[in-house]
Order: sequence, then structure tokens, then C-alpha cells
Amino acid sequence: PKVPQDREFFVYGRASTPGPRTEHPVASGQSWMDDTAMTSPQTQPDPGSETRDENPSATPVGTITSLPIYGLDELFVAYGFKVRTAFGLPQRPVHAYRTVQTFACHVATSFLEVIERQGLPEGDGVFVPGACDTLNNLADILAWTPAGRELDPGARRFIGYLDFPEPDARGAEAFLRAEIARVKGRLLEHYGLVEDREAEAACLRAYAAGHEAIRALYARRRRGETRISAEAFADFLREEPSLARADLPERIARLEALPGAPGATDSTRPSLFVSGITLPAPLAAALDAMGFLVVDDDLAQGYRRFSGAYPDAGLSLEEALTTKFLSLGPFSTTSRGPGVRAPWIAARVRESGARGFVYLRYPWCEPEAFDAPPMLAAVRALGVPVTEITLNPEKPAEAATITRFEAFHEQLT
Repeated sequence: PKVPQDREFFVYGRASTPGPRTEHPVASGQSWMDDTAMTSPQTQPDPGSETRDENPSATPVGTITSLPIYGLDELFVAYGFKVRTAFGLPQRPVHAYRTVQTFACHVATSFLEVIERQGLPEGDGVFVPGACDTLNNLADILAWTPAGRELDPGARRFIGYLDFPEPDARGAEAFLRAEIARVKGRLLEHYGLVEDREAEAACLRAYAAGHEAIRALYARRRRGETRISAEAFADFLREEPSLARADLPERIARLEALPGAPGATDSTRPSLFVSGITLPAPLAAALDAMGFLVVDDDLAQGYRRFSGAYPDAGLSLEEALTTKFLSLGPFSTTSRGPGVRAPWIAARVRESGARGFVYLRYPWCEPEAFDAPPMLAAVRALGVPVTEITLNPEKPAEAATITRFEAFHEQLT
């Protein structure tokens, strides 16, 4: 597509400034980018971000803005940082379009949007995992593009990048362990910190307990022992469960004590297994209102992060995180291929007893798209009805999407 001449853009590893950039660039023909919906970076917090304060009484070293996919939260929290998750889908991702092309992944644009809206105060940093070809470029975008340098004029902020290998590749374990050690070394050097193995071990123990608590919650949900509305569960995950917090069990108990989804009774409510990147809150609320019951998921902002068992105590931070990452389920960004993922998903759907399977497709997410055909075929082979819906990230619960779900509801009932 033609690039408007009033903004910066980033294409395949190179930054370009074709002309002077306005404060709120609006592309020709993109009417949904209306000026009335735009705000400055300081005036409106993004609904898709959440700051996690695992130790509210302590003065944090700084805040690390991170994606939850292959995040190094344990490392950052062990050394006194807050972690801010940037994974939302902003209603008006205008600012980020100055930095990446409009056809880029919405996870990438929302990540940049959160950073630009809320800024990078002195002492803060950014962490990006190399989960796919698009996310691989985010660290360089922030470090080298004019817009990135505008956010950090003196290049004083910490920008961390984890090169995630193919899990089944030869030498993947040693490579990933060395990568985590490299990020840790850069973090300590940048902030002038001293390695503290005791703090790391304590943080790993807290995260292990939290990780298993979330896995147990998913198991109860899958077995039908707890009925949680899709909206409440999505809100809980979007708040980023703060696995190191001591009050996590109480938060889970409050979640399970909430009334279930309204609508039909449990015996007639069609149960769903949802796959994709994330289940936006407006869409989750709509599913509740229609009488659906989500019993399990394969969401990047959901079960994927908890699909592997947390490693036993006694390992170093580098060893523990390596073990955790390599034990995660076979997902699109782990490059294990559809021949592994499809039967794995089918087994999970069978275990959940879901009556329907929903695949939420996001535009321009090629890793997810490549896995979709064999995954959907494997679920159909179980005799489970399937629907594939492409979401509009800016309007995830628009009328066309709701109509598709209403038709699927009729099919299941």
C-alpha cells in the first residue's frame, strides 16, 4: 500500500523518514482514525496494559514493559522491577502507525502504542521476546527508528531482547540458557546491580506456586468443577495474575465465587474451546450474554503460558526459565509444526468435553494462520463443530462478529 508522506515507517529492518511527521498522522482512506478519539501519550492509560506490583512496599528500580509471551518476569521481579504487560488491542492504534506499517501485526502495534501513550520514564525499560518474525524486530524498532529515539533521546533505557530458538532444534537448551544469561547480564550492568542468587531463588519459588495455582484453576474449569464467565476470566488474565504475589489464592477464590455466565442453564449452555491470540473483553462479555460457556482455551494470553509444568526447585534462574519455556505446549510461535500441534489441540478439546471449537484469527498473524488448517481438521475429526472468525482488532465485538457467533450458537443448540 502507498505510504502517506507525513509519517515515519519501518519496513523489513530499515527505518525511513519520507517527510515531516505530524503529531497525529492520519492515513488517507482510514476513516476510523478520527482525531476526536486520539489522546496524548500522557492522558489515557491503555486498557491492554497492566502494571504488576508484586512487592508494593518496596521502591521499584523501574518498570519493564514486556509482552507476556516468553516473558522474563521472574528475572525482573527478583531484582526489584515492576512489570507492565503490553498486550492489549487499543481502540485507536494511531500513534504506533508512525513506527510500523499499517499492515503489521496488531500485537506489535499495540505494544508500541502502549509505550508511546504511557511513555518510558527515566529508569524504565522494555523487554521483547523473539517469538515470531514481526516481534523479532520490535527491539530494533525502538532502538533505531527516529520514533524510537524520540521516546528515548539519550538511549538511556534498557531494551532487552530474547532470541527464542526452535525448541526441538539441536542445542536449543544450551542456546536459550545462554540467551537468558545474556539478558540478565545486560540488565544488571545497565542498572548497576549485583547478582543475587538468593533473591532469584525466592522469586522462582513464588512464581512456581503461582504457576501451579493457575494450572489447577484451568483444570477445575476444564473438568466443570467451576463455572466462570468468559468476561471475568478474561479480565483476570488481562490483569496478569502476578504469580509472585502472596494474595493470588485469594484472588482466584474471589474469581470462582463470582456468578457464572448469565443466560441458559449449565445443562443447555453450549460449551466452547477457544483458540487464538486473545479473547478481547467486549467479545467475552458478548459470549456470556449469548449463553456460551468457555471451558478451556489455547490463547496466547491464556493457557499457553501455563501449559508446561514449572521446574523443580534447586535450579538456577537461567536453568529454571529454560526448562519452563522448552516444556510449553506446541504453539505457532514455538516452530514445532502443525503435525505436533494439531493432535495436541485435539486431545485437549476431547478432554474438555467442549461442544464447539472457536478459532479467533487476527489479521496478519502468519504463524497462527499456518497452523490453522490441520488444527481445525483435527478438531472436526472428533465430530466437534468448528467456526473460524477473523476479528477486527479495533472492534472485536462488531455486529458482523456477533452475528457469526449467534449462528454458531444455533448450530450447537
